[in-house]
Amino acid sequence: MKVGLAAVAMILLACATIWLWGPSILKDYQLSGQSLQPTTAFAVTDARCKTKVFFLSSCDVTLEPSAGGAKQEFDYFLLGRLGGESVYPMVDPATNAVTTNIGVEYITNRILMLLLLSGFLFVLGIGALAKVVSGARA
Repeated sequence: MKVGLAAVAMILLACATIWLWGPSILKDYQLSGQSLQPTTAFAVTDARCKTKVFFLSSCDVTLEPSAGGAKQEFDYFLLGRLGGESVYPMVDPATNAVTTNIGVEYITNRILMLLLLSGFLFVLGIGALAKVVSGARA
C-alpha cells in the first residue's frame, strides 16, 4: 500500500513539474527565436540565484514596470552553476512579451532540466507501480 502511494505521488510530482515549469519554458522557447531587445520599460527589483545541490541552480527574478503596474515573477531551475550573471529584462517589440536574458540564454538547459527531473520522477513512479502490480499477482 505504501509503495503504491509513493508510486502515485512520484507520477503526480512528475506531472506537477511539467505543469509548473512547462508554460514559462514554452514561452521563452517561442521568444528565443524572436528579435528580443533589452528594455528599460521594466526594472529588476529582485534577482536571487542560488546553487542548491552541487550542480542545481535556481533563480527567482522579479520585474516591475517602470510606468507602474503588476510585477512579473520568473522562476528558473537550471543544471550547473550561475556565477556573476547580470539579469536584465528583454522584450519582443512585436508582441511586447517580456522575459529575462537568463530565461532565454539558458532555454536549452531549462528544457533538459525539466525532461530529466520529470522523466526521473515518472520512471521512478512507474517502477514502483510495476512492483506493486507484480507483487499483487504473486
